[in-house]
Amino acid sequence: MWREARDGDDLAARIKKLPGFGDMKVKILVAVLAKKFDVRPVGWERHAATWHTVADVDSEETMAEARQVKREMKAKHGA
Repeated sequence: MWREARDGDDLAARIKKLPGFGDMKVKILVAVLAKKFDVRPVGWERHAATWHTVADVDSEETMAEARQVKREMKAKHGA
């Protein structure tokens, strides 16, 4: 589904069609695909999360950072 994406816009649109995927999840999945699976169509950066996500986790330390970012985002957005 994502390997055939023409560009970053197409990649984000394809992911957005998945059940339960809003803007935040799209950004996180684009980051995961790029950083962990080397799926990087032209323009993917515009649609990737700019904050620390699971895409950046490679140790217990970075997992703790990702959890902290998630807590802060929930507090900020009242979730």
